[in-house]
Amino acid sequence: MAYRDLREYLQVLENAGKLHRIRAEVDKTWEIAAVSRLTFQDIPEEQRPALMFDRVRGHSIPLCVGVLGASRSVYALALETAPEGIPEKWARAQRNPIPSRRLDSGPVHEEVKRGEAATCWSSPCRSGRAITIPGRISRRPA
Repeated sequence: MAYRDLREYLQVLENAGKLHRIRAEVDKTWEIAAVSRLTFQDIPEEQRPALMFDRVRGHSIPLCVGVLGASRSVYALALETAPEGIPEKWARAQRNPIPSRRLDSGPVHEEVKRGEAATCWSSPCRSGRAITIPGRISRRPA
């Protein structure tokens, strides 16, 4: 059965010891990228956790990094399988796609930002700011 929402999945990661919370306040401009890079380069893949930055300076919501790509074991938890079951899960999903559906209520509607308030930010990389593997929740224009 699929996770109800991101909160439920994060709790599963935390219970499995695969989510590390950074409780210190961090600057989005460079600290998130630096901590993430060190984590994903220096910790052996089988021990590597996803990261949650609880306090991002200037923002009221936490930021998650690596909740799918930190390691094979993290990705397997997302798919609710063992690491060796990942290829079969993907094959089954491709054979049986889930159709999208429109929702009029739910957690996705907790905070709606429009115009200038609806901006994205990312950590700097060598060539400037970039968003890699973004997640987006949107709706069709009326």
